[in-house]
Amino acid sequence: WDLSVFEGEWVRGATAGGCDVSQESFSSNPQYNITIENSDDNDNENMYTVIISLMKKYRQRHRKGDMNSLSINIILFDLNKSNSVPKPLDIDFFYNNTALYKFHSLKYNPREISKRLMVPPGKYCIVPCTTNQNEAGEFLLRVYSEKKNNLEEFDNEVGMCPINDKFKKLALYTNKNEDSNGKLKKYFLKVAGSDKEVDWMELKDILDFAMKQEPGNIRFSNDVCRCLIAMMDWDRSGKLGFKEFQSLWLNIKHWKVVFQAFDIKNKGYIKGYYLRPALSSVGYSIKTRTINTMCHRYASRKGYIMFDDFIMCAIRLKTTIDIFKERDPGNKNVASFTLEEWVEKTFHS
Repeated sequence: WDLSVFEGEWVRGATAGGCDVSQESFSSNPQYNITIENSDDNDNENMYTVIISLMKKYRQRHRKGDMNSLSINIILFDLNKSNSVPKPLDIDFFYNNTALYKFHSLKYNPREISKRLMVPPGKYCIVPCTTNQNEAGEFLLRVYSEKKNNLEEFDNEVGMCPINDKFKKLALYTNKNEDSNGKLKKYFLKVAGSDKEVDWMELKDILDFAMKQEPGNIRFSNDVCRCLIAMMDWDRSGKLGFKEFQSLWLNIKHWKVVFQAFDIKNKGYIKGYYLRPALSSVGYSIKTRTINTMCHRYASRKGYIMFDDFIMCAIRLKTTIDIFKERDPGNKNVASFTLEEWVEKTFHS
């Protein structure tokens, strides 16, 4: 028998979308694609045997009592009915397609559930999920089959993606109208002084001035301002001129427009479930594992991401991708660094 294994995680507010397919959060669950090319040997009905197993993992950071109460499910979707499907599957797909199989154990919250199925060759998507939304935990997914099953994460490729033009145009429009009289430039030159450049402390002063007119009394932290400088500071001077600041300010306006679009109730934060589409709107494609990492670092306990933290996510993505692309001119998805170079570049970012 062929065995494929994947480890994964449900993160509260980000990738713990629950088992209710009708909920918008369901599409944020981890997804795995299984491709079956041939039927079992000696099977006259052209069917394929597959055993899917999902097991909860116990770790020290998860209290055993919490994991024992975690109810888990496996949901299988048929991808053969559609000519093309989004990757990963989005909420529209789940609204319009019924699950092929959905199963959980009759025993109360077992550590592991498994199911033996007979399916025709083709492509399928496995969605491991918790019964309730926002239940955190780690899992081990195993798929057994008589022949090779080609199990893989059904996810985005990491990198750049097309920017949502609607948000970009709105950012350009608001930027043009808000500073039509050049107040921001005048204040920049006043703070910059004779060298006409600003360091991170001066940048914070300028951004605080610029954001005074914005609702919510937004302020940028010291760390965000340092990272903003590093993002645009290609000559490693630790300072920005006005042209660099203009480009930076347009990025900030773009990120703000996107953030507000996903801050549906104008609460000053977005839910972790919206982090992937929000970052996609500003041009970044990321995997579920990266979403989990970001939410562990930047989200609140409830899975909320404040504007300041959303900016930080966008900055870190941009700088790390730019650092990599600088050493990968042929777009071969391979870059080479010495340890010294890697430490210098990542520490500066």
